[in-house]
Amino acid sequence: GQLSDARNRLEAITEMFEPFETVFLPCSSGFAYLREHFGDKIQLMSMTMAEKVGKVDSDDPVFYHQPCHLKTGPGTEEKITLKQVISFSEWENENRCCGSGGTYFVQHPLISRKILSRKKPGIDGNFTIVTSCPSCLLQLRRIFGRNRVVHTVSFMSRTAHGKEESMLNTKTQR
Repeated sequence: GQLSDARNRLEAITEMFEPFETVFLPCSSGFAYLREHFGDKIQLMSMTMAEKVGKVDSDDPVFYHQPCHLKTGPGTEEKITLKQVISFSEWENENRCCGSGGTYFVQHPLISRKILSRKKPGIDGNFTIVTSCPSCLLQLRRIFGRNRVVHTVSFMSRTAHGKEESMLNTKTQR
């Protein structure tokens, strides 16, 4: 609906990215969109980090939430790449949408919560859920809690440096 604004932003981003050979993005939404316009210059940070960090271990089961926009198009290989360094536990509802849809969960909270409620069955105890989408991260934290859902890059960084703790025992500082 706001095509002229989108074109202006894309022009500004094009100018900003021009001096760089590669641009690493932590957000899978931004990656999926910008990869269409800039090709291989745009890289998803989680995939690049997985190639560099080596095996990542966790005492608790780790579940992967694949953002919907990475299920087709650029980024579909994220889970395959991550599986090389993180041992994911299988989860019967891992392929379900979490209902975030960018800002959908803000604009349509009741429908979004209903979609989200279908994500929870089949997972309990100590665990960690990782995702590369900030919107999905916020949405999943609504039912699983702040300390159980982390960004994929944060999880790999913390565990690669030997600082991984059970997500249930991590105290959040404000």
